[in-house]
Amino acid sequence: MCQSFTGLIVQSKQMSNDSVVLTVVSKEVGRTTIFAYSGRKRFTGAISILCYSNFEVSQTRDNKQYSSYTLKNVDLIRNFFDYGKEIEKHFVAYHIAKILDSLVPSAEPMEEEAFRVTMNTLHFLTVRGSNAEHLKCVFELRFLCEIGMRPNLVACRGCGEYSKNMYFSFSGSDLICQNCIGQGERDAFPVSPPLLYAIRFIALSDMEKLFQHTFNDNILKPLSRFTEQYLVYKTDMDLRCVKF
Repeated sequence: MCQSFTGLIVQSKQMSNDSVVLTVVSKEVGRTTIFAYSGRKRFTGAISILCYSNFEVSQTRDNKQYSSYTLKNVDLIRNFFDYGKEIEKHFVAYHIAKILDSLVPSAEPMEEEAFRVTMNTLHFLTVRGSNAEHLKCVFELRFLCEIGMRPNLVACRGCGEYSKNMYFSFSGSDLICQNCIGQGERDAFPVSPPLLYAIRFIALSDMEKLFQHTFNDNILKPLSRFTEQYLVYKTDMDLRCVKF
């Protein structure tokens, strides 16, 4: 029995000279595997990494933990991997694909807002003049927020107050002021008021406003360190391939 869904290819592995196995993330089915037999001949241009396509498939395996399909036909909707000579954008795009492959659950629908921030980030990566590092920061933090890992950014967890000298605890996913921070908080990350504003903006803004604001380099560099460390702490991912 055939079915169809739209999805984004986040991994493509060669099985033979002509056949490939695809990892696809989709709002409808989450992360899934599609076998494209003779795919390189039949579906050239629509089965590369970061192609967003409509897939017509037949199911080959289905259970609560894993599902896989055989590709019958595919129609390319958009290719999100055309960045020309902007090498940083290539790194960020691969980074996004790796995060999706690692964190999107299999055999269950993907969180709608998580899918939305993914597609918006990839779109803005293709815009000429957009800042790859800024978009990386937005995706790393907001994607985690949308899959249930939003940090507590209101006030100090100890006294409920806010001061200029604040720290973020990765172990607690919350804020601590200078008066409440203890010797055991080895992972505390100092956050200046401008940096905290940027973190709050990404984590809490409406999606419609999320990509309308950019940050200067004085904020972007520490923001990038923060979002990378938060991602690593929450997921144990290896980020060595996306260092700027």
